[in-house]
Amino acid sequence: MANEPGPPAPFQKLTFKKEALPPQLMALIRKLQKGYPFFADMADDEVGQFLKLCRRESFEDGKKIFSQGEIGNSFYLVVSGEVRIVVEGTEVARLGTGQVFGEMAVLDDAPRNATALAAGNTLLFSISRTVLATRAPALGFKVVVGVARQLSVKLREADETIRKLEGKS
Repeated sequence: MANEPGPPAPFQKLTFKKEALPPQLMALIRKLQKGYPFFADMADDEVGQFLKLCRRESFEDGKKIFSQGEIGNSFYLVVSGEVRIVVEGTEVARLGTGQVFGEMAVLDDAPRNATALAAGNTLLFSISRTVLATRAPALGFKVVVGVARQLSVKLREADETIRKLEGKS
């Protein structure tokens, strides 16, 4: 009988051994899990994996993060500082630590519907749609669930604002 190829190798998940993680990284992971709802459902190794896939980006006060109308390939998580969301010159939201933004353009491949500006010195994690889809699909699912939760909160807030504007609250 000829040598037949065996089954394909299983997808290898990036893993971290807790004892191998530096104490500073474990402290950061714990802080993220406690203080950021986005990370609440992620295990230690998943938070570590997410951090490895992110780019850290710093912005000074007033610096543009992205512009309305641009095509988005990344979404952002506010680590520190604040972000102003501006539509046609009017500030419509101000986001702080632990909040996600820019996710809509990533989820639906549409142009960004607002401009994002740093309000003070701001540190962000940015993560690309392609990184999540190709390098860590299981983690990508958890990240999308976190994004969906934050979108739901934003939608509920928008609904409440509309009710108040209509005088029905």
